[in-house]
This record gives sequence, structure tokens and C-alpha cells, in this order.
Amino acid sequence: MTYHSGRIDIVFTALEPLHHGAGTSGNTQVFRTVETHNPLTGEFYMDPIISGNSVKHMIRDGAVRFALDAMGVEDGAFSKSVVDLLMSGGHLGAGAQSVDLQAARDVARLFPALSLCGYSAGNVMTKSKLSVDIVHLVCMENAWRMMPDSCRTAPQADKSLWEFRGEEFGTRHEASRDPRVMRMLSAGDKALLVAEVTSKKKSKDDEGKAQKKSKASSQMIYEFQTIAAGSLWWGGMDFHDLTDMERAALLSGLGYSCRGMQDGRYRFALGAKSSIGFGAVAAQFDGSVRQLASPGYESSDALVPAVGKDDLDAYREHLRDSRPDIMALLTRIAT
Repeated sequence: MTYHSGRIDIVFTALEPLHHGAGTSGNTQVFRTVETHNPLTGEFYMDPIISGNSVKHMIRDGAVRFALDAMGVEDGAFSKSVVDLLMSGGHLGAGAQSVDLQAARDVARLFPALSLCGYSAGNVMTKSKLSVDIVHLVCMENAWRMMPDSCRTAPQADKSLWEFRGEEFGTRHEASRDPRVMRMLSAGDKALLVAEVTSKKKSKDDEGKAQKKSKASSQMIYEFQTIAAGSLWWGGMDFHDLTDMERAALLSGLGYSCRGMQDGRYRFALGAKSSIGFGAVAAQFDGSVRQLASPGYESSDALVPAVGKDDLDAYREHLRDSRPDIMALLTRIAT
């Protein structure tokens, strides 16, 4: 069997503002940062990042969804323990049964999305074959890092990280105050809402009673920190000793996470709030696959072109044909 190792460097261009949360300060969701020491100047600064864990979860989610779609798995087919295993890598159980070496080999052979990203089952933790970098902002403060030449010579590299910082805010409106929506309410709820909206003065006692009966939704103002559209980011991933099927699982995860392609770049969503338009990025991949041979490594083509339609078709056929064995294996190791 041939095993594949290599690295993929990824440069992201933000098409929309990005947000990656790290708690709140007052009413504002703050952008995730890490305290960083600049070895050239001796200064400390707060470096905005997209965590490698969030990127890896994106790949895991895409690889699992590809596999389940290929197998035609219906809703309601799995227990919670199996779902946890698939979507978040499972968990260790103190009194759980041991997962033997043969079971681990079966996972890699039958359902490589798990062995690619790592998982915990029974009383055994199986290490991931995929390591994903923290994604860093291209800026003046990060110039000391080993970034790709395309980033080092970009105009963003001459600007301070503070020039990319921003904030977004909005209000979640109470739809039931709209006459078109209000008519959907029951007569009793509509009467209470109308009375509350039209009332001008209330005593404290009356106001307290009204609050108990209120059918109005609270108006919620939200605010969160962002990094501007047009910012440049870079990261990457290393993989080692992948089987052909694990390599196909990696591509399937990237493919199912991809939101289209334009001008030779792949569109993804990084960070949070993608459902309301934030986090859209264009990605460029640069990497290689090295086939393990004796006595050393032999270079081959870049990863994404190297695993093409034929490889994914073979992987999809494997999943479809192996469905009964896969379903039984997942239930067994997740118990």
C-alpha cells in the first residue's frame, strides 16, 4: 500500500468582513486574538486569528456529510453516541470497551473520514493524521512570521493590524409589531400586544402586571468586532501517512465545504456568522503530495489536482458498497 504525506499552504482573501468570536466585552462580541511577542522589536501585540480547530471542523463536517450522502443514510439512522463520533470525534469513556487494533484498521479502511481527522472511541484515542494551522492575518506586526512570498509582498503586509479592525452592529426587530405579521396572532395575543403598544402611561403596578402578561419580544441590539473585507490571511495543513482513501476523504471534506469557484479560487466561509453574510473568503491552495517510498520521498503533483474526479468516484463507490459494514462498525466502536 502507498501512503501519502505532504503540506498544503492556503492563502485566504476576505471577500466580506470576518468575525471569529472569543466571548464578550460589555455588549460586544470580541474577535479572537492571541498575545504575541514580536521577536524583532520586542513588543507584544494582540494578533487576530482564525483557530485551526474551526478550519479542521469544517473539513471533518464536509468529509462526513460527503460520506453519509454517498451511502444514502436516512435521517434517524444513528444514536447520539454515533453522531458525536462522526461530527466531533466522539469521547473517551472510563468504563467503555476497548477498541482493538483491528477495529482501528477497519475504521481507516471502511470510513477514512474518521481516521483522517482523529477520533475517540471506547477507551482509546486515535490521533489525527491531519494537522491544521492557526490562520493568521497578513499585516505589519506579523511580518516576522514565515509567511508565503505572495503574502510578504502584498500591500496588506505594510499596514498595521489596527487598520483592519472594525465593528458591526444591528437590531433584531420584533416582527409581531408589523401589521402583516400581527394578523397571524391569536385574538387574545393580538389584543395584549395592541394594548401594550398603544398604552402611553402605566403605573408601576400596572406595568409589572403587563410585563407578566406581555406578548412582546425584547428588542436585541447586537455588536461584534470584525476584520475588514480585503484583508489577507494565511494558514495551511500538514498530513502524514494517508491511504488513497484517506486522501480522497480529505478532498471530499474540502469539496463539500467549498461554496463555489471563481477566477481559479475556491470560495469558503471562515469564522462565525456566515449565515448573515460574514466570513466569505477566496482560497488559493499550494501544496504537494509525497508518496512514501524507499529510501525516501518522491514528489508528485499538487494535492488538489492530484486527487481528481476518478479518485472521488472510486471513493464514493467504496462508501456505497461498504455501507452495511460501515454502519455496523460505527455502532460497535461508538458504544
